[in-house]
Amino acid sequence: MCDREITLKKGNPSENRGRPTGRGLIGMLILLLLLDVQVSASPWSGAERIDVRNPIDGVYEPSYFYAAKGENRPLLVALHSWPRHFDHAVNINPFNWAKQYDWNFLATNHRGPHDRKEAGGSRLALTDISEAIKEAKRRTTVGITAFAGCSGGGFTALNYLRIKSLEPVELIVSMNGPMNLKKWRKQNPSFEKDISALCSGAGCVRRSPALSLKRRRFPNTKIYLFQGLYDEVVHYSQGIEMFNTLASSGNHVFLQVGEHGHSCNWKAMRNVLVNELK
Repeated sequence: MCDREITLKKGNPSENRGRPTGRGLIGMLILLLLLDVQVSASPWSGAERIDVRNPIDGVYEPSYFYAAKGENRPLLVALHSWPRHFDHAVNINPFNWAKQYDWNFLATNHRGPHDRKEAGGSRLALTDISEAIKEAKRRTTVGITAFAGCSGGGFTALNYLRIKSLEPVELIVSMNGPMNLKKWRKQNPSFEKDISALCSGAGCVRRSPALSLKRRRFPNTKIYLFQGLYDEVVHYSQGIEMFNTLASSGNHVFLQVGEHGHSCNWKAMRNVLVNELK
């Protein structure tokens, strides 16, 4: 019977002391199986956590990095949403696509949630991303670099274009991102506290891509904007204003306003990435 103890060796019982019994062997097998399930179930399986130093203030920020098997493959950089960190589930879909299509991959932290001045489109946060890209290029060969972000991630992606000295990005897919903080704080007062912690006055203009990127051209970057017509968090007019800012300077920009809310349209994002990162 399974619940009986089985003596492994006849003779002096003291010789079997410390050896697993039948019940113990079954328990050990179950434990090993459970541990194996937990390890294999990790959504970041195959990625390496790296910590990259920001040269401005010396702070190390974490990222998840995955190297493609092929050479000169695209680098997909997943940018976390407004209240999240780099290891949040919002970045899992882009990571899985990277493994599926053999892209290099980064999920960067860039100071975490956008509720303090060091985060949310600051020079420090944007430099964190650039330095992580440099580190990825030191570890593997990289083709073009693409950004993908929903909500606060889309906001960060467009802010990145503000600083010319950062590592280049050739493709941006931004979904439901707030692009004008001055208008957004009126449209959605629930974010007033976060915005006030991020910036004030001219600082909020600088961190509003729809304002700070006026009359700027990015000839080597394609930009896809997606906005939800029924988005109750970020009004769809934010995406339209961002499109007008970029289009008026002759940039390669595309806008789709769909019949959805604030949730990320993963299918649309994936389709753009697959078509562009060939």
